[in-house]
Amino acid sequence: MAENKQSNKPVLSPALEQFKYEVAQEIGIANRKHKKFPNS
Repeated sequence: MAENKQSNKPVLSPALEQFKYEVAQEIGIANRKHKKFPNS
């Protein structure tokens, strides 16, 4: 059972965390741009 628990934590976790962080940053920048130039 212990092995099962380990396989639950993929080695990609750190890379995924960084990817999520970068995506969040890009979304934040995009949101700022949208606020600067409103569509309405």
